[in-house]
Amino acid sequence: MMDVKSVPLSEEKSFKKIVRKTLYRRRAALQSNPALRGLFRVLALFLGGILASCAGLRPVTQQDTPAPPESIAPEIIPGPLERVIKRIKANSVDINKYFLQDDDSNIHVLADLSEDDETFTVRYDVAGAVPIEGGYRLHFTVEQKDVGISREDSLEWFITGDRSGILLAFDDDFRDAWEGIFDLLDRNGARVTFFMQGSLSPFCMKAQERGHEIGYHTKEHLNLTLISREEFYRQTLSDIGTFRDAGVPLRAFAYPFGLSEPWMHEILLDNFAVLRGFGVRYRVYNPETIRQGYIGSISIDNILYENDADFYRTIGLMLRITKFIGGDTIIPMTTHDISGAAGWGISPVRLEYLLQNAAALKLRFYRYGDFF
Repeated sequence: MMDVKSVPLSEEKSFKKIVRKTLYRRRAALQSNPALRGLFRVLALFLGGILASCAGLRPVTQQDTPAPPESIAPEIIPGPLERVIKRIKANSVDINKYFLQDDDSNIHVLADLSEDDETFTVRYDVAGAVPIEGGYRLHFTVEQKDVGISREDSLEWFITGDRSGILLAFDDDFRDAWEGIFDLLDRNGARVTFFMQGSLSPFCMKAQERGHEIGYHTKEHLNLTLISREEFYRQTLSDIGTFRDAGVPLRAFAYPFGLSEPWMHEILLDNFAVLRGFGVRYRVYNPETIRQGYIGSISIDNILYENDADFYRTIGLMLRITKFIGGDTIIPMTTHDISGAAGWGISPVRLEYLLQNAAALKLRFYRYGDFF
């Protein structure tokens, strides 16, 4: 006979883990299938009746079987899956959520959890969130990877204040239109960054007096990747002293068309705290990654949305995801003119929708210079 002490400890632990997983899988199958539990009960009664008849005894019926007293009912100890579901439903702050964006630009919110050496993946249906008083009801699916078991459930997500927010910016030189939204921004508690193209103007002082920020967007909005080094310096750096001498610090710089080359970053970061690109994909950052010196911003211009309903659905989802990921997650958004007729601009109605929804989600409004 093999001496038990000769069995390696690693093999013994592995055997115990296999047994535990097997028992857990069987219990999970029974708990998740009431019909199967009922079938086992009926079969047990039927076989008991046959055996009793063969012995010349009165068959035992379900009524003859006394129910165990409630006071001594066996305690059901939740397994790892049940404990994970409890954490998800409580929307625990220790759950680190993240997102993936597929080729069709659909955004998926997930989280990876562990419990008793078991691993789980959670998929949240933020797009299907249903409004409730003070928040939303969200459905989720959690999968236990090792045994292939998944469950669906829902949680109640209540909106609270944190450091998540929005970096809203306006590019180019639409000074009159921008000045016309100062009151709208005030009503929603929004502070924004205007990336100015051209020379210093009275608008810069007016914007700063209202609590907004001025960034720089070059002299003439040229494609910087197609010009000489000499022209690059003239477009990006030749006039910034005029702004700074007038009390406009110009902490942030936005590349025209969002186009740049790596060598430009090195030169411009000697003169600006942060550089900004431009695109059409959802991106989020936090203060630490913003301070690394370069971020990309998603366009919210009219040209990208078929109609108001498309804009409301897409922008509303982006704001909810940013808030649901939570913590200090920040989404940069950029537009240009304030007009329903401008392709590269945003209608006043859409802008008001964005501001009101961000405020309702208790997202903070940041300026680029707030991180430096």
